[in-house]
Amino acid sequence: MRQAKIDKILAAHKKWLAAEDGGEQADLSGADLSGAGGLLDPSEFLAKHFEFDDNGLIVFKAFGDTSCKQPDRWDVKPGSVIEEIVNPCRVSTCACGVNCATREWCERFYREEIKHGDVVVWRCRIKWRDLPGVVVPYHTDGKIRCARLELIEPV
Repeated sequence: MRQAKIDKILAAHKKWLAAEDGGEQADLSGADLSGAGGLLDPSEFLAKHFEFDDNGLIVFKAFGDTSCKQPDRWDVKPGSVIEEIVNPCRVSTCACGVNCATREWCERFYREEIKHGDVVVWRCRIKWRDLPGVVVPYHTDGKIRCARLELIEPV
């Protein structure tokens, strides 16, 4: 796939994400993206937007959002590990998996819910061994998803 075609697909996908006319969800499945430019590098994104500690990547997760019910099997308490099968497709900005984000994203997206006590944001950790289960969507605005993370504390 030539760079011009990829650029066109990504531009239409960006419009689709913003619910603008002329937008279309990108389908890059089967595309050979080797040598393609302008695609988000997940390692660079994680290093730029998240902290790391000796045990892994520090992320934030909101609980209480009624639009996305959490599984009953998740035990939301410090030290718990929550898991979910993760959708590996980097074109999908919101898909199955444990969705988490930067603290800024959570506070911006859930501002009113946090203010009213309907949503609680937790500091969490994706352990080093679990980094292969992390998916950073191409057009993320701060949200990522993973297969497993550990709850540290509410913030």
